[in-house]
Amino acid sequence: MKQNLDLERKIVHAYFILLLIILFFRYSAIKTLPIFFIYLSTIILIVHIWWGAYVSIKYVGEGSNLLLFWNAIMLIVLFGVPFIFESIAEWSLFLGIFFALAIVGYFIVYKNVAKRSIKNYIEKKIMYEIIVPPMFLLLYVFFKFFNYYTAHLVLSIITFLAQIFFAIVLFRIKKVYKLVKS
Repeated sequence: MKQNLDLERKIVHAYFILLLIILFFRYSAIKTLPIFFIYLSTIILIVHIWWGAYVSIKYVGEGSNLLLFWNAIMLIVLFGVPFIFESIAEWSLFLGIFFALAIVGYFIVYKNVAKRSIKNYIEKKIMYEIIVPPMFLLLYVFFKFFNYYTAHLVLSIITFLAQIFFAIVLFRIKKVYKLVKS
């Protein structure tokens, strides 16, 4: 079992490194300042999701084939992100759907796990991430219907700052990823 988890962690690391390399080579797709901020937001999201996948496999995934299967599906879906960041509205819609699916996955795993520390971790993840899909879908609407450069610039900067804020809250202030270790 430990060997399987080590292999799965290595695969996750390789996968996210590949995503970041692809994103690096997609840098030439940046044509405007709003797309630049969405590009930076994409990097933050990928690193954040990378850490979440790592924690999920290391602490939550022990003995949970359901979780590993769900993670595999989510990682396949996530592969599209580096290819759509320059289409800001579609990027927002894609990530809104991605995070909605992630929350569904949290609920499924929550129902099938017995360990209290893992349940606490999943409860916290749901509590903090439940707002994310509606925010991305609202962002989609704004980007789609306010098709002005200034509006896109302001929204993309707000998105970038929100990504930083959300990461700081989860990692440093609420220490969500440390809950699962206890």
